[in-house]
Amino acid sequence: MSSSKCPPKVIWAQTAAKVLVTVCLEDCKDPTVNVEEKKLFFSGVGGKEKSEYEVTMELFDEVVPEETTKLFLDRVIEITLQKKDVNKGYWTRLIQDKKRQHWLSLDFLKWRGESDEDSEADLDVNLDGLAGMQGMQGMQENLSSGSVQDIMKMHPDLNDLGQSDSGEDDEEDIPGLMN
Repeated sequence: MSSSKCPPKVIWAQTAAKVLVTVCLEDCKDPTVNVEEKKLFFSGVGGKEKSEYEVTMELFDEVVPEETTKLFLDRVIEITLQKKDVNKGYWTRLIQDKKRQHWLSLDFLKWRGESDEDSEADLDVNLDGLAGMQGMQGMQENLSSGSVQDIMKMHPDLNDLGQSDSGEDDEEDIPGLMN
């Protein structure tokens, strides 16, 4: 990591085959993203103060640089890395350095663990389908979490919320407000 420029906030998640890296930097001008087999480099000018940010990450394991996708949005830069050897399983961390980095954290909205294998296809569909939409990262985060689908699976009767099975009138008179 360069000592003259600050690292931006970076959040990450993974699936069995991919590593999802999000650089959180609003209004980033002239972003540079370079990916090598074991290295990810980012630099750009952004944020409220229009400061220079830069970070070089020595990745935990190898990726396929040619299969990297980059999505430049108003508030974030989303980078999807393809793991070189998907049979090695999940990475224990994003970077080789075991020390905690103040600028690096997990993206819990996109995180998929080994027990979440069945939801990995849902994550890929959500991310790929939104790749062409600019300025929609909030929507993408909500869709990626799968929360609506999970709720509907747990409670299939939610479609009937407006209907009463008992035939009774559940509505009571609401008392007026006291002044």
